[in-house]
Amino acid sequence: MLGGQPLAIVTLFGDTPRGLAVSPDRSKVYAAIFHSGNQTAPVSAALPCPGFDSDMPCTVMGQTVPGSQLGPPTNHAKIAAPKVGLIVKQDAAGAWRDARNRDWSAVTEFQLPDQDVFAIDAASLTPTQSFQHVGTTLFNLAVNPKTGVVYVSNTDARNDLRFEGPGTFVPGVTLQGHLAEARITVIGSDSSVKPRHLNKHINYATRPAPAGVKDHSLSTPVDLAVSADGATLYVAAFGSSKVGVLPNRRARDRHLRSGRRERRIHPGHRRRAERRGARRPRPPAGRDPVRRRRVAGRRGEPRRYLARQADQPRAGADHPPAGCSCTTPRCRRPTARRRARAATCSATPTTWCGTWGIPTATSSRTPVPIKLGFASPGTINGGGTGGPAGLHPMKGPMATQTLRGMVNHGAMHWRGDRVDGLFGRDTSAGPPYNAELAFKNFIVAFDGLLGNGAAFSSGDMQAFAGFALAIVMPPNPVRGLDNALTVAQQHGRDFFMGCAGVDSSTGDPVTCLEGRPTGAGHFADGVGIDQLGFRCEGCHVLRPELGFFGTDGEMSFEALPQTVKVPQLRNLYTKVGMFGMPAIPGDNPGNNVNQGPRSAAAGSSTTARSTRCSGSSRPRCSTRGAGSGSPAAIRSAATSSSSCSRSTPTSRRSSGSR
Repeated sequence: MLGGQPLAIVTLFGDTPRGLAVSPDRSKVYAAIFHSGNQTAPVSAALPCPGFDSDMPCTVMGQTVPGSQLGPPTNHAKIAAPKVGLIVKQDAAGAWRDARNRDWSAVTEFQLPDQDVFAIDAASLTPTQSFQHVGTTLFNLAVNPKTGVVYVSNTDARNDLRFEGPGTFVPGVTLQGHLAEARITVIGSDSSVKPRHLNKHINYATRPAPAGVKDHSLSTPVDLAVSADGATLYVAAFGSSKVGVLPNRRARDRHLRSGRRERRIHPGHRRRAERRGARRPRPPAGRDPVRRRRVAGRRGEPRRYLARQADQPRAGADHPPAGCSCTTPRCRRPTARRRARAATCSATPTTWCGTWGIPTATSSRTPVPIKLGFASPGTINGGGTGGPAGLHPMKGPMATQTLRGMVNHGAMHWRGDRVDGLFGRDTSAGPPYNAELAFKNFIVAFDGLLGNGAAFSSGDMQAFAGFALAIVMPPNPVRGLDNALTVAQQHGRDFFMGCAGVDSSTGDPVTCLEGRPTGAGHFADGVGIDQLGFRCEGCHVLRPELGFFGTDGEMSFEALPQTVKVPQLRNLYTKVGMFGMPAIPGDNPGNNVNQGPRSAAAGSSTTARSTRCSGSSRPRCSTRGAGSGSPAAIRSAATSSSSCSRSTPTSRRSSGSR
């Protein structure tokens, strides 16, 4: 930038650029897309044919589909499974195929080009090339100063597969301990893209892993650096609190991996690293910059460095990353392989990454009130779980949600599954429900999903809950710094709160006091009957003084096959971009034809009359006040109505639900 003005705005076809690196001759800049995805997408539960595991095509609402949903038809207790969607993945020919190799392209009206890394001409500031199939979540880039080869730290998700647990009910089918693979992808000077798995020493069929496996594993490879001679690649593995020291010749020979052959940063060298870091706080000029690498300590601790002279082995310090207390399970109790982590589904607490179909082990029954539960059919949640309050474990594909702002939002998981569990059952008479209890009930995932083996202690889980529930939402970056609303945003807020139009109960003009209707208000769903019709805010509760930013933790029947928790909306602006939904009930016409290349496969799907979320609980409120179904218009409405008060951005009463 010159004088605060950008030289150019470079447009990249992807969701959130993150990593940047420069070629040795400085003629190119490489940019990596953080949420690049892996060409997977959800198919609506309304589309599969009746039954399970059938490959017989049928016609559903005028559209030919290749078969039924994936089985099994019941859980291990023989309780009938609900009707759910499935996840498809785009193949090399552009067809959308499921786990049975059936083609769902006719009802998946978009393409995902999977452009992961871009080369930008440094002189003209225009993209000149893109590279596909680099990874699902791309963290950073480094360029070899001698060869120009680009290294990309990433994880590659296996979300096209299903199930947690030991894989006995559906033999051999499980994600336990193998949700994703930590990788370094090598982009060659010939434009080749070669992913390299960092943990080839792991036998994923053995769960939990034998002792010692985790000591040689690298999880969540975040940062990268290359030595000045181009011979060594350094990988900072955030999830395992290690720095991997990897010979680059192995990358060329397809053998780049962690394990016993590569050197590690070991705890025994911590004091030596600290002494050298204290004596020489910065790398000396003219020396190889990789010989002394800064390692971030916990908050309030001095900087530390990894020191290495020519005649010394590579060494350093192994301790938790910044902001991590060693009382938390992530520091003290790593997963059995120290590679499979919850960060696979939520790369950072702020982010969400794609859609997963991970059935849980057992059914649960929620005591939380269910709006419109009396209107649900006998087939709700599969029909054998006890009505709308019975949550079947085989819930189908659902989109990952943010981990920020979970406090005050009650039972967690997509449907509020964690309302009961190992630590007890939430018996709250009303909102706010017990978010701490719900978080601690996630303890079962550390074995069932991550393959950790023995459970954490209750003290570990308590410390983890305290850490996670203190994570808060930032201020909405779309909203003005003065907290004032634009005309479009104010119109959106009025509609959201039920202050636009006529009172749906009386037919008289709505009267509002301090932004809230004094009567029933205008019902956004068009149903003018009390207890059947609702304002947007009637479900997506906006009460900043109580810590409710789009939900109070209750649940709802939404004319879907399953009961869902009412989701928070405060980060809705990050999810706009899902278009190309098929013409099914509940999705208004307007974007049902093929949309061409898209950068997102799940998120908020918008039309001129509704806002719908694919793969998760779906807000039903209209956005007519925005005046358009464009992403910009929906973003304005979401900003005004769901972002709420900017005056409490760091309060523990922030938004979010898991």
